[in-house]
Amino acid sequence: MPHASAAAPDLAANLRSYRSGHTLARWVTWLLLADCLVDVVGLFLLIARIDALRQVELGERSLASVADDSNRLRAVGVVGGLVTLAILIVWLVWQHRSHANLRALGAGNLRFTPGWVVGWWFIPFADFVFPYLTMRELVKASEPTTGVADWAAQRTPALVGLWWAAFLGRTVIGSIGRTVSRNATSVGALLHGQTFELVAIVVEIAAAVLAILIVHDVDRRQSAKFARVTEYTSTLVGTPVSSFGA
Repeated sequence: MPHASAAAPDLAANLRSYRSGHTLARWVTWLLLADCLVDVVGLFLLIARIDALRQVELGERSLASVADDSNRLRAVGVVGGLVTLAILIVWLVWQHRSHANLRALGAGNLRFTPGWVVGWWFIPFADFVFPYLTMRELVKASEPTTGVADWAAQRTPALVGLWWAAFLGRTVIGSIGRTVSRNATSVGALLHGQTFELVAIVVEIAAAVLAILIVHDVDRRQSAKFARVTEYTSTLVGTPVSSFGA
């Protein structure tokens, strides 16, 4: 039986416009896992660099001797940048399609359109808040047991807040680390900057893992909702139109 709500979501649905995001979700997952792998490599290289800088600070080796570590870190950074670009593209395509599916599955009273779900990521300052709000709407409205309007009463899963906190944390901590390292006038200051960057990598890995969990959760919810709506609408075949308002 459909969930009681202001209007049965199944009757507002347009299943012909539904396009599964499962394949895109898998691509996002694999790219995020690749990003985690690159981050782990960078993490170990940065740990080695920090150790080398401590030796420089103690006078046990020269600053020039850590140049190879810097070159390897830059190479990993280039690879990481390419992976991040791929993630951005596929993530936005996945999020756009998943948000478009909300209307196809009968969710109403939505605040965001699929186009703006993508657009908010590129608006300065607004991108600190609205991507979280769009993801919150996507997760809640994808819940298979809710109706056309009562999805909004759902509690926001803690997973969404943790993901966004980690995402913003990585951005802020990484920016601080790069600024301190770039302006360092001593080995000690450089060590402080590198330590911030080390923490940023750890937080980035956490954000990637949380993002994977969110993608899988949305994919699971929408697949279940599609199955529920499909099953419900199949029972309406032959039902008199007048009975819908009974």
